[in-house]
Amino acid sequence: MADFDTAALDARARYNLITGTVVPRPIALITSLGADGRVNAAPFSYFNALGSNPPIVAFSPGTHSVSPSRIKDTRRNVLTSKEFVVNMVSEELAEAMTIAAAVFPEDVSETDYMGVTLLPSKQVAPPRIAESPINLECRLVEDVTIGLNRILFGEVVHFHLHDEIIDVERMHILWRNMNLLARMPGGGGIYCRTNDPLVIPRLTYEQVAAGVRFADLEPDDSAEEVEVTQKIAPAIDELMRRARSAASSS
Repeated sequence: MADFDTAALDARARYNLITGTVVPRPIALITSLGADGRVNAAPFSYFNALGSNPPIVAFSPGTHSVSPSRIKDTRRNVLTSKEFVVNMVSEELAEAMTIAAAVFPEDVSETDYMGVTLLPSKQVAPPRIAESPINLECRLVEDVTIGLNRILFGEVVHFHLHDEIIDVERMHILWRNMNLLARMPGGGGIYCRTNDPLVIPRLTYEQVAAGVRFADLEPDDSAEEVEVTQKIAPAIDELMRRARSAASSS
């Protein structure tokens, strides 16, 4: 079995190992605004959701492909304006995402070449991409530096979802209709789709103790709420109300 001391690895090896072993990685096509009002769009696979109370996402702009000392436009824009929009990448947006990943001159907007439609956001200044099935309007809440990694944490203040991917009455996401892409290993652009799932039934402690395994159960791929969260939702809402009240009065 191969094993590696991280401190003994060079930058290329570290990159290959972390991006090749933590997969698939969701992709955020982030729109932000420069000081001159120019729209910037760039995809990031160092990205994920980290909590729901409040909804928190984080992404890491990493180092610029031109020079490690050059600040990426997205990072500069978000640190200045404190706002950004995460546009989730569907298969239909694959080409636009690839275009946005190219190194553009600083005075040129990627959206001029991506063939996408920009729509105004509701609570932040950066626009959202209409063709994305999911737009998350975010405000920067934390900026953390670890080594050469800059991690930007954003609170989602507004959700936009295409009608075909949500049951509004039940607040359930219809994931079969999302067709999102996620990043896999490889520098040539290897992705996977979210519409090829493996459905694994949940087990209770009582079932585990009785020797039941998920292979013994019928898979159910219908949208569902997490039972524990459903039961304690009122308590979570009350704690959130108190936290926001304390923050506003301090």
